[in-house]
Amino acid sequence: MWSRPLSAFFEADWRIKRDSVASINRIRLAAGYESPSGDPDPEQFRGFWFDQAGNLVKTYLRGVETRRSNFSPFAGFRFAQEIQVFQNKALVMLIKVNEVTSPGDLPDGLFEIKGHAEGTAFTEFR
Repeated sequence: MWSRPLSAFFEADWRIKRDSVASINRIRLAAGYESPSGDPDPEQFRGFWFDQAGNLVKTYLRGVETRRSNFSPFAGFRFAQEIQVFQNKALVMLIKVNEVTSPGDLPDGLFEIKGHAEGTAFTEFR
């Protein structure tokens, strides 16, 4: 079992492979420990599954799995109209999006968290 905290991972820790979600071939991008049988470790594993169109159809993080379906276009991108949330393989929440609209003009700073400075997560070396 790995003992590295999530903050100690690097880009090289990510693995890409073909995987199946609901019997359909997907692309999985994952990092963290998973058992030889493929069971993800709830504390270490995180993964993202994409379909051939680039839609994010499944996620796994800290023992919580989400599955997205019924994609619709809006403002130049596609969003899931249905999101299922699982914990311990049991459905714990079902989210259905009935309508999406533009928020119009929003004030600057609406999404700023007070006391947290904006910064760069990665640095490019030349």
